Amino acid sequence: MKSSLGKTFAGRSLYVLLAIALIAAMAMGQNLIIGTGSTYTGAGTYVIKGNITNPGVAAATAISGTVTMSSTTALQTIGTATNGEIDFGTLNINTAFGANSTTAAVTTKVSANLAIAASSVYSIGANSLTIDALSSIGAGGSLATAAGSTVTFDGGVAQTILGGFTYNGALTLSGAGAKTMNSVGLTTVSQAFSHSGAGALTISSGGLTLTTTGAFATVNNNGGTLTGGSGAAAFAGLLTQNGGNLTSGSGGLDLNLGLTNTSGNITVGAGQTMDVSGGQFAYTAGTLTFNPTSTVIYNGGATNIVPSTYGNLTLNTDAKTFPVGTTNVATLLTASSNMIITGTLAMSTAAANANIAGDFTNNGTFTAASGAGIATFNGVTQAIGGGSATTFRNLTLSGTGAKTGNASINISTGGQLAVNQPLTMSGANVLTMKNGALTPSFTGQTEITGSMAWEAYLAATPYTYHNTATIVTFTGADAARTFTLKSAPGTYPVGNSLGHTVNRSLTASYAGWATGTLAMQLGYLQAEGSTLGVTEAKLKDFQNGNIASGNKVPGLPSARVPSGAGTFGSVTYSGLTNAQLLPAVNNALALDDRFNMFNSIASTAWGVTTTWDAGAVPGAFDDVVITGTHSVNIPDAYAASALSVTIDPAATNNTLTVGGGTSGTLAVGAGGLLNNNTIGGLTVATGGAVTITGSNLTNNGKITNAGTITVQP
Repeated sequence: MKSSLGKTFAGRSLYVLLAIALIAAMAMGQNLIIGTGSTYTGAGTYVIKGNITNPGVAAATAISGTVTMSSTTALQTIGTATNGEIDFGTLNINTAFGANSTTAAVTTKVSANLAIAASSVYSIGANSLTIDALSSIGAGGSLATAAGSTVTFDGGVAQTILGGFTYNGALTLSGAGAKTMNSVGLTTVSQAFSHSGAGALTISSGGLTLTTTGAFATVNNNGGTLTGGSGAAAFAGLLTQNGGNLTSGSGGLDLNLGLTNTSGNITVGAGQTMDVSGGQFAYTAGTLTFNPTSTVIYNGGATNIVPSTYGNLTLNTDAKTFPVGTTNVATLLTASSNMIITGTLAMSTAAANANIAGDFTNNGTFTAASGAGIATFNGVTQAIGGGSATTFRNLTLSGTGAKTGNASINISTGGQLAVNQPLTMSGANVLTMKNGALTPSFTGQTEITGSMAWEAYLAATPYTYHNTATIVTFTGADAARTFTLKSAPGTYPVGNSLGHTVNRSLTASYAGWATGTLAMQLGYLQAEGSTLGVTEAKLKDFQNGNIASGNKVPGLPSARVPSGAGTFGSVTYSGLTNAQLLPAVNNALALDDRFNMFNSIASTAWGVTTTWDAGAVPGAFDDVVITGTHSVNIPDAYAASALSVTIDPAATNNTLTVGGGTSGTLAVGAGGLLNNNTIGGLTVATGGAVTITGSNLTNNGKITNAGTITVQP
């Protein structure tokens, strides 16, 4: 019994051991084990129910033909982690076993066709997968990736990009073949996206969403959605929108060969940028949405600006043209290039600013910001011109160079003009300060050359013209009055004389001035006056386009300010009526130190300024009157001169004495010498001399002569 029972137990144990061994052998027999130096050729099929391993194999292994992973009972693995790449001709994933049903533990490559069957998942983890030709995914199937992975479509033939899911790593499109995305859903790339091949990428449905950066070659969006990420989406080739949607990410859109939008929508969100850095932005139809804080940059060659409503608009390099249509800028226009307006450019919010570094040509319509927005010309040498006058509200002239107005410029009501660089209004063009504009500001001795006008005047309000020292003030208000001054620094007026005339021509004209008077202060530079020998204390204003005694502005200056190295000089006349400032058109004005009227106000020497009401000493072109019981003397060794001398009146003791003992001379010009005084009169002392050239000595009073009086042609 015992022996029989033992044999039975032993037999059963042996059976169990054999069964276990058989099961193990069956399991081990489901794998494809790649050994070192092994090769796989031919077009046949490998059906793998277990795993593919390559233990200890560092080099890449190529398996031609077709490999089908087809377990229905267990997860499958391709490759042994950290070992060599495995390359397939055709790889079929038929492991319908849920998530990660087939996992690649190494880099894999498929040269002919990757087919992921319905409900099957091919998971590559953080490894790389390269697809050189065809690929497909059945219903419910997917390609699973992890951060750090790279999926590359590198075909020399046309390829359809697997999509409708998230690539958790990078996606790379390369090779010469065209690429198409036509999945139903969106394709998201969590890490870098790169499209660098010669073949264009076409998005025909679904769409591509970037999480970080994107590098594109030529792209055709034919109805899909293309959305940028946190890094730049840079297009090295032309992007063509034939429908669909283009949306910037926070990293912006960089269009290196331009953008053609035949239809479809473009959206640049808050704080985001679209840079057309090369080529053209060619727009036919579609909806453009630019957030008020977004920026669109035209950075390529000469191009037309697409009429739209922009937040920030930046223009760089070559001329940019605003064509027919309306272009609105809500926040900031920045232009380093020349800009030409043929349609309408509007700063569409009250605080919208424009920083312009190139030339500004207005052949259409420009609408300035209506509030605090400033148009700043901040370039080097700049021109503001065109066929239309341009109205700015707030205009600042800055940068590093002079500006030229080749068309008329207006500053609107409530607007401010800041002149930090010189402005020249060319030809007949006029800078006009509209009714209610604010007083312009000037940096130092910077000024405006050419014609400048103010429209309408309030009583007793100073209106500043070309510089800080040229000011007109009316005594009465007049809403219809326009007063214009044209200033030409460095230009001598007609009738000038070197050493006597300020080297600046001024022309006044006006309209609508019928009543009241004005005070006119005319400014000049030291280099135009005293540096040339002009006696500033004797300057008077002359009119009618010629410096002559008969063209003196009536009366005497109400104020004179001498010039300095950093300050303007000025001459002011007050109480002038329109009849005294004639003609109303092209009334050329000049400042000159000749042809003054000097009336004695004290009994002192001729050569003392306090002797005369003009506050200076008479010269060869001045008219002199001795009056008011004053005794004026020309002492020894002093040579006095005047255009004319009158000793008046007859019934008072007014005396002009020439010579204090042995010398002293008086030279009188074409105005002659008239003595009407019978009590004092003219006294010529021993050694004294009076010479009258080109006129007469007329005596209606008393002359006492112990010297010499000469009257000559």
